[in-house]
Amino acid sequence: MRPWLRWTGRLALMAVALAASLAGAEWWVRTQRPLHLGIVSSGTIRLSEDPALAYEHVPGFFPHNNFGFRDRHFLPKKSSSYRLAVMGDSITWGMQAEVQQTPSAYLESTLRAHTEDRPIYEAFNFGVMGYNIINEAAQLELKVLPHQPDEVFLLVCLNDWSPNEPEFRACLLQQDAGTVSLLTRLYDPALTGAERALMELHLYRHARRLLAGSKAADATIDTIADPIRSHYEGRDFYGERLAHMADVLEQRNIPFSLVLLPYDPLTRRADLPLYRDRLDELQRACAGHGCSVMDGLAVLGDGSEGPRTFHDDGLHPTAWGNELLGKAMAERVLEGAPP
Repeated sequence: MRPWLRWTGRLALMAVALAASLAGAEWWVRTQRPLHLGIVSSGTIRLSEDPALAYEHVPGFFPHNNFGFRDRHFLPKKSSSYRLAVMGDSITWGMQAEVQQTPSAYLESTLRAHTEDRPIYEAFNFGVMGYNIINEAAQLELKVLPHQPDEVFLLVCLNDWSPNEPEFRACLLQQDAGTVSLLTRLYDPALTGAERALMELHLYRHARRLLAGSKAADATIDTIADPIRSHYEGRDFYGERLAHMADVLEQRNIPFSLVLLPYDPLTRRADLPLYRDRLDELQRACAGHGCSVMDGLAVLGDGSEGPRTFHDDGLHPTAWGNELLGKAMAERVLEGAPP
């Protein structure tokens, strides 16, 4: 054999081996590697057309599926399936967890282990990083109900009564004086919950005007704040949104459960009184509206016995914590005994 033919064959084998290695590496990165906020590009988020949603994950942009959620592709519902929707923020999304270690993944695997035949349980992950109750109320009707869920869980964190996390602010592509003024006003501790909720929506509209290049974006803070203060003073805006979600689902005979999640009780014990206050708030919001409240602190425990249930950030559950949440939600589903 001529030397150049021998070298050509070797180079071809090397190219095939390299291509296979790269493909394997990409598969591992896309499917097996735990994801952290620091490595999620802001390019995965875009401003939504709906001001109550504010922003959303870009559909089809890794690690999100064809509808912008961190899960497998959502296919049309089969008559033999019992579909569960799990809503929430970065905890539901699965921060610091692999895709098979999210609360919704454990919910589905637990239910399937308890049933051999019908129904076929499937749990969809509708978590969006940084979402709060205002966003989730809009998401329910715009993004969740079109997928025909038979039951809905909303994982509520203590910061869900606050403005959006930095993901929303990352969408404000220009940090002009008006944006800075709005952000400063948004985090004013003197604001009531209703004022804060409405201020967030005005911040969103301000951002859209900026991106459109409109001079109307120069509106002053007082022009925006005064009508909010006069019209919404004293209203429980977040409680109203939760009650509205419950009513929408009750009208459709869809069971609805709220799961309140604590901060790490070992490292953030000072937040336990706030947790109890929020638990009472959720129970009041659900009273007479056909939804139930699950005590996440009772599910996750105080961490004094057994494996740790929270990561060091004090907010996001470990894989073990997510498994406990998934199993607790599965028990709630089985109590209802779907057909």
